[in-house]
Amino acid sequence: MVLRPPVEPMLAQAREALPPLAPGLMAVQPKFDGFRALLFTPLRAGGPVLLQTRGGAL
Repeated sequence: MVLRPPVEPMLAQAREALPPLAPGLMAVQPKFDGFRALLFTPLRAGGPVLLQTRGGAL
């Protein structure tokens, strides 16, 4: 599968409770302050690398 920008990024959603998980799986993923972005790498060597912000800017 090849994704081409722009791509709609997934956003966090608030929940009242955590969904049930299988034993040993992580229940929470910490969110550190920073920027959300998508990185697109070239299919061939020497092609452009693109960085897309959550708002869609390239």
